[in-house]
Amino acid sequence: MSSVTPVPGIRLTREEGQVALITIGRPPVNALNWDLKRALVSIFEEVHADEDLRCVVFASDLPRTFCAGSDLHELTRDHSRRGSATERTRFEFDMWQMLSGLPKPSVAAVEGHALGSGMELAIACDFRIAGANADFGLPEIRIGGAPGIQTLARLPFLVGYGAARRMLLIGASLDAAEAYRVGLVDQLVPAGEAVERAMTLARTLAAQPASSMKFLRASLAASMAAAVEAVEPVEMGGVEELFLAPEMHEGIQAFIEKRQPDFQAAVAAARAVDRQ
Repeated sequence: MSSVTPVPGIRLTREEGQVALITIGRPPVNALNWDLKRALVSIFEEVHADEDLRCVVFASDLPRTFCAGSDLHELTRDHSRRGSATERTRFEFDMWQMLSGLPKPSVAAVEGHALGSGMELAIACDFRIAGANADFGLPEIRIGGAPGIQTLARLPFLVGYGAARRMLLIGASLDAAEAYRVGLVDQLVPAGEAVERAMTLARTLAAQPASSMKFLRASLAASMAAAVEAVEPVEMGGVEELFLAPEMHEGIQAFIEKRQPDFQAAVAAARAVDRQ
């Protein structure tokens, strides 16, 4: 493999020019900050333009975490700025749309935690290979937030309405075996073997006719387009108020301070300020 695109926290390597391995390495938990998200967009553009690449694999440099989500320390700095939620949501929608819309298939090799934006990355891929130590979750509700448009639209297609409802409204996580049972994971493998198995699948996908692959992926995307279009105005219309609500401020602060959030107290305090 030869390494290209040197960007801090992420690297792209090629195997025989046809399969690209994109590896995230931002300790301690691969939290996605703005710089890393912009780097991902640049890599997606590079992969899209490279006609020699036939398949993309995503993996982590960290043994216990695929990606634990967005950087909440960065998020709390933006919390009070009106317009930041809409800006972030639109950027992330476009970012995952770029990945899911690549004219070549993608595979997520998940070891350890895939949470929040980490699970969104995995969902935006065509296939997910999980080590037995993997788990998947959308804990945004626990901090007063919500996942992005792509995930809200795609998740019920992948796991069914019931499992999607539990993950979204309760913040329930799925271990690797349950994720495989409900269809979120395509292959369940022993811990530590996800990347190797993902690369094997990627070589199989890379060997398929490119024209057929492009047509079939576009057809599959079209079947989900109506769901994405239905979710987009709901999220874009309400995300700003959600982002500025006292519950989200309390949820983020509680997470950073490693304590249980008190959402009711936060709402009561905000109402008391409004009455003054």
